[in-house]
Amino acid sequence: MALLYVLAGIIILLILILKKLNPMLALLIVSILTGLMLSMPPEKLMLSIGNGIGNTLGGMVMILTLGAMVGKLAEDSGGYSSR
Repeated sequence: MALLYVLAGIIILLILILKKLNPMLALLIVSILTGLMLSMPPEKLMLSIGNGIGNTLGGMVMILTLGAMVGKLAEDSGGYSSR
């Protein structure tokens, strides 16, 4: 039964994104709905969502930081100026 709830969550997520809802908001809504369908206690549900978001953003920090540094170096060296 749990697998059906997860499958329903994926389908709802796809529908929300196709309806042009912000993907982050759609993911948050579907995460909450799926957790409630699986009878997770609200405290555990919010902790699980928070950990998932934290792990995802934590992995992106280095990429974003290095990208910003390369962009600043290119700007300072004149790499973005037009001739």
